[in-house]
Amino acid sequence: GFLNLAIFILFAIFAFLILKTKDWKKIWNFVFIVGIIVSLIAISQKFNLLGDFILAYSWRPVSTMGGPMFLALFLVLLTFLPLSFAAINKGKKRFFYLVSSLLFIFVIILTATRSAFLGIGFGFLFFIFFYPNQNKLKTIKRLKVLLGILLFLGVVAAFVLNSQPGVLQKLTKEDTAFGPAFSRIWPMVEDFSIEKILSSRGSGWKVGLQALMDRPILGYGPENFSIAFDRYYDPNLPGITKEPGGAGSTGWWDKGHNFMLDIAVTAGIPALIIYLLLFGFLFYKLQRIKQKEPNLNRNKILIAHGIQATFIGYLITNFFNFDVFSTYLISFLLIGYSLFLINKNNQSSIKEIVIKPLLNISWWKPLLLFALFVFLIFFIYNYNLKPLLINKELNIVYLLTSINKTDKNIEIERKCELAFQKIDKIYLSSNILDNYLGLNYIDVIANCYGIFPERKIQLSYKAIEILDEIKKSRPHYTRTWLFDGIYTYNILRDDKNLNLKTKEELIQRAYSSFEKAHQLSLKRQSIYIGLVKLDLLLERYKDAERRVEECININDEFGDCWWAKALVYINSGQVEKGTEAIETAIEKGYNVVEKSILGQLINIYGELAKKTDDLHYYQVLSYLYEKSIILKPKDFQNHASLAYIYSKLERYDEARKETMIVLELSPESKQSVEEFLKTLPAK
Repeated sequence: GFLNLAIFILFAIFAFLILKTKDWKKIWNFVFIVGIIVSLIAISQKFNLLGDFILAYSWRPVSTMGGPMFLALFLVLLTFLPLSFAAINKGKKRFFYLVSSLLFIFVIILTATRSAFLGIGFGFLFFIFFYPNQNKLKTIKRLKVLLGILLFLGVVAAFVLNSQPGVLQKLTKEDTAFGPAFSRIWPMVEDFSIEKILSSRGSGWKVGLQALMDRPILGYGPENFSIAFDRYYDPNLPGITKEPGGAGSTGWWDKGHNFMLDIAVTAGIPALIIYLLLFGFLFYKLQRIKQKEPNLNRNKILIAHGIQATFIGYLITNFFNFDVFSTYLISFLLIGYSLFLINKNNQSSIKEIVIKPLLNISWWKPLLLFALFVFLIFFIYNYNLKPLLINKELNIVYLLTSINKTDKNIEIERKCELAFQKIDKIYLSSNILDNYLGLNYIDVIANCYGIFPERKIQLSYKAIEILDEIKKSRPHYTRTWLFDGIYTYNILRDDKNLNLKTKEELIQRAYSSFEKAHQLSLKRQSIYIGLVKLDLLLERYKDAERRVEECININDEFGDCWWAKALVYINSGQVEKGTEAIETAIEKGYNVVEKSILGQLINIYGELAKKTDDLHYYQVLSYLYEKSIILKPKDFQNHASLAYIYSKLERYDEARKETMIVLELSPESKQSVEEFLKTLPAK
């Protein structure tokens, strides 16, 4: 994190010192062309125009940015400056800049990023209403009137749409161009509330502020927001288990989704003050160009105004977002350009003070330049090209291990094998990405763990070997210790050939890892689940029962804790209590299908049904088998079992239907089917 920021700062300084007016024009034209290409890729993703070459994203396109929020923020940075350039140019150039800005706005709408809508909205309000109208341009006056009319019509349209549910339903369809944007905006227009606007972000900010109070001066270090977040994580906060913009519920936040909070938590409040003062200084100086220096040429004034609008849009968008490499690159380029415009003497003073002395270096200048060139090549290869190539391979690995439910087992095995080959090759190369590579390797093991049953033990040993290396570079990262505890537990569970000494060492390691994870994140319920499983494996039932109660006391809406409680009861022989806990777990949202435990539940309830002949257990079994058939519709034994259960529940028509399916899937079972049908009462 520090290296990145240092290079961005140097980038802005050198751009300010070296580039001339004509260079800046070329740079910005190039940036706009890149923005156009990025936008066209996003449009292709949205409407699936190049399906054979570019993956479709029918909901919210990401282009080359990795996420719709990052794409939106990138384009917000490029939206206003082309308008300034259009105002100072004519003919084809003006057309190019206007089309560029409109294209960027169109794609921002496609991303359905609400913070970006706020950003460009306030940016445009500033751009139009505070336009430096030195020549009393009628066009600008008309635009101001038009904007006012549009705002009024927007308010009226909101009231009209609220009374037209049919129109609303059509507008919010996912397959329409602006359906995602409208469906994300309208609920807030319809029922405006601060809670709805903040959603899960508000809870994340609350955790971040608690962490900030702990280290307000120096923070936790660049890119260490996750460490601060884990320390004060509280699952009782609304929406905290889902990171904004994330596809699923995780509760693991690596960013605060607010630039002020991110900077303050990671670098301290003084760093945030410096950052805000920088933008305040630039905005003030750009305003001076517009108002206090009337003799300057109009072009410079209009460009200064466009940069101001960009800063407003950028900071408002980033209040609910965070930067990535591409947005940092453009924002620091804008900082360098702002310094260039603010510098009264533009080129001469800088050239005299900095550039000219460098050109007058004595005879050792060639040696210095050569050494700098060699260092540059080394740096670019090791810290730019190599990470880029590694990340390309990691993306391929990610696609290989993204298991599709329609894939056959043989195909899944082939993909996982190929993924292991690729990640083994890149993991061997030492790099600054070692920690990141290691965590990705753990993800590959997790995704392919159940694909090779005969290699489970080997994969678990490989996982803890990698985690030992990761601990050295990031000893305060909660997930490292949690994963270490989980895979050590897996070895203890699966490896039946452990000698006593090795087993004791692994038991100590597992408990130590879980306890370290718990110290780093006191309210992580997944850590309690890991400890409970370990206690049950070692038949430490009292410890397991104590931990599961602690897990539930943290947040009793977490279904996994209730499932763990069920396991504690069942393993200690309290089957009835275990059954009640299972039902509570399902009520609390524990998804038995996603957790791949249908087989376990079927066995538990099957035994209870046989022993007691209680119809309640058969009712639960019918639900479980129905879910199992969804996963394996051609497994005739599931249909046969369900037919028997339906007969016990006196649902005879459904029982006959299931027997016909059995006969269709397994013709050799005809005799058994006929015998079963005879046991059913006649229609």
